[in-house]
Amino acid sequence: MTHPSRQTEGFTLVEVLTVVALASIIMSIALPTIDVDRFRMNGEVRSLTMFVNTAQRTAIWKQHDVVLAFLTDRGEVRMHYDEDNDGQVDTGEETRTVRLSDEVVFNRGGATKLSSSEAFVTFTEKQDGHPSVTFRRNGSASQEGIVYITSLRGTRVSRFKHHARAIEIERATAQVSCWSFATESWSLEC
Repeated sequence: MTHPSRQTEGFTLVEVLTVVALASIIMSIALPTIDVDRFRMNGEVRSLTMFVNTAQRTAIWKQHDVVLAFLTDRGEVRMHYDEDNDGQVDTGEETRTVRLSDEVVFNRGGATKLSSSEAFVTFTEKQDGHPSVTFRRNGSASQEGIVYITSLRGTRVSRFKHHARAIEIERATAQVSCWSFATESWSLEC
């Protein structure tokens, strides 16, 4: 009497453990090289750029000034729909505030500056004591300026200065340019 041959399907325990061990070794080499803060900074600067563009487009669409105030001490940007164009937040005028993500601050870290100003927000106009820029109903900005952001780690450790990002706003057209710091210089990209 013959027995049917036994066919085994699957993997042995030794094979599975070998694959898990190799995967663990590869992950332990690759994972430390992934810079999560860099990805966070890219996302943050894109969000901030979008908020700035929204302010400019809203000024054109609603045909009144829209003021962006940079509340650097709180890590916030406030959009003020200035219906009477007086530069003041009056009763009944709408505001909208966005907060920078955790671990992101208004700062340059160890990166060099793009302008002569030492400030992390270079706009000289103020709204409620905070640096601000006004978008006019014709689409222009009241002044040109730069806003710097970086990770908290970028403010503490010089080797993370590549986390620095900047948004530059042109005066005449209010065009927004996005800058990234890498290898000791700024490049026009985000």
